[in-house]
Amino acid sequence: MPDEAPMGDGTSVPRARRRWSGLPTMWKAGIVISIVAVMVAASLGVPGLFGSKPKYHIIQFDTKRAYADHEWFQALSPRMTGSDSEMEGAQYIVSQLQAAGLKNAHVEEFDLFMFEVVTAEVSMVAYGPGGLFPKVTGTPVSYRHTMDYVVQGFSGSHAWGNFRDDLLVHDLGNGTDNSSWAAASGMCGLIGNDQWTPSNTVLFRKAKQNNLAALAIQNKIGDPDIGSLPIFKGVYFDEGETLPEIPFFEMSKKMGDEVLSAAAGGARIRLYFDVPKSTVKVRVAVGDVPGSEKSSKYVMVGAHMDTVYNGPGQVANTSGTVTVLETARNIAREKPKTTIRFTWFGGEEEGLYGSQLYVEAHAKDIKDNLIFFENCDMTNIDSPRGLKGWIGTNDNGSIPQYKQILKLVQESDQKLAKYSVSVSYDPMHIGSDQASFVDLDKKVCFSAGSGCKEYHTYLDNITHINTESEALFGKVIGSHAYYLA
Repeated sequence: MPDEAPMGDGTSVPRARRRWSGLPTMWKAGIVISIVAVMVAASLGVPGLFGSKPKYHIIQFDTKRAYADHEWFQALSPRMTGSDSEMEGAQYIVSQLQAAGLKNAHVEEFDLFMFEVVTAEVSMVAYGPGGLFPKVTGTPVSYRHTMDYVVQGFSGSHAWGNFRDDLLVHDLGNGTDNSSWAAASGMCGLIGNDQWTPSNTVLFRKAKQNNLAALAIQNKIGDPDIGSLPIFKGVYFDEGETLPEIPFFEMSKKMGDEVLSAAAGGARIRLYFDVPKSTVKVRVAVGDVPGSEKSSKYVMVGAHMDTVYNGPGQVANTSGTVTVLETARNIAREKPKTTIRFTWFGGEEEGLYGSQLYVEAHAKDIKDNLIFFENCDMTNIDSPRGLKGWIGTNDNGSIPQYKQILKLVQESDQKLAKYSVSVSYDPMHIGSDQASFVDLDKKVCFSAGSGCKEYHTYLDNITHINTESEALFGKVIGSHAYYLA
C-alpha cells in the first residue's frame, strides 16, 4: 500500500507540496503573478485568450436609400475641387448626417491653388499649298470637349487670335525618345501612350523644358469596347515649381488617328484654352457617432467626395461617398463604445489635397487619438464583366478580422455571396486618401471594387452603379469600424 494517498488525477498532494516548497522564492513569485494575470485577463475578455474568437456585430445597409443618394448626386453632376457643386455635395452630406442624428456634422474648408476649365476648344484646320495659309474653302473639323478630348490636370491656357496661332503637330511616339522633344519646340507634341509612356508630370516637365506650345496624348491603351475614350489624369508638380502655360489634353484613339492623318496632309491644330489658376476652397465634410465611453480616441471611415471635371463620377467616387454615407446612417443607430468619425474629402482627384490638408490641420489629434482609418474608393463591383473587389491594409492584425467579417456578411445575405473580394497586406503609401494618414504612421485600409471601364470618362454615370456591392463593402467596413470602436 502506498504511503501517499493519490489525488483524483494521480498527483500526490504531499509530493506536490514538497516540490513547491523546494522552488526558489523568485520562481514562486513569478508563477503566482502569471496565474493571477491569466485570471484577470480572462475576466476582462481579452481577445484571443484561450483561442476565443472575436464577436462581430454586422452593420446593416439600405440599398434603396443608397441609390436615392446616387440619383441626387447624378443630378448635381461633376463635383470638381473648389467648385460650387463640390460645396453643394458637402452640404448635402452634412444635412443627411444631421437627419440621421450624427453629432458635430460640419464642413471644413482649406485654401488650395487649383485650375478651372473655363474653355477648351480643339479643331483641325486644312492648309493650302505651301502650308502658309488655311484653305479658303476649308472648314475646321471640331472635336467634342469631354467626349473626344479631356484637359489634363493643371493645363495651361492658349488664347487663339488668328490663323498665325495655329500649331504644327509633331509626333513624339510614346514619349520616351528624348531626342525627339527638341524638334517639337513651338509645336503641339502628340504622344501615343503605351506601357512605357512616362507619367503626366514627367511629360509636362519635358514639354516645358523643350518649349512646346501644346501637348496632347492619344489614348492607345484605353478600353476598346468604349472607344478608348480620353480620361482625366492629374499633374503633380512640386511645391514652388512653376507651371507652364501649355495646353495639355488627352484624346480618344479615334481622334488621335484623325489628328495624325490630317497633320500628315498639312493640316494644323487650332486650340483655344482658358484654364485659369487661382486659390479656391477645398472642402471636407465631417460627422461623429459619439462613443458611450469618455475617451478622445476614435475610429475614422472616409471617402473622397470630389469627381473629375469631365463626368458625373458615379463610380469614381460617388460610390465610395454613398457607401460611407449609408454606413454612417446605420452606425448612428448603434452604440459604439468609442467615437466613430466619418469624413468626406475634396481634392483627391488632383492629388489627395483635401485629406492632406485635413491631416495637416489635425495632425496632433490624429497622431494621439486615431485608432484606424478606413478608406472607401470606388466600392462598386462590376460583376457582369467578371470583375472583383479588394480590401488592402497596412495592418497584418486586421487581415483575419476583415476575412472573418466578410465571411459572416456573405453567409448572412446570399445576394452578397456571389462577389469575390480579396483581403491582403499593402503598405498603402499611394493611390488614395489613406496615404495621407500613413504619413503619420497610422493603421489604415483601402477598400475598392473593380471600378468600371468608363472610369474618369463622361460615361461614368448611374447606369454602372451596383448598390448591392456597395452594401457588401459598407457592411464589412462598417462592422470592422464598430468592432474596433
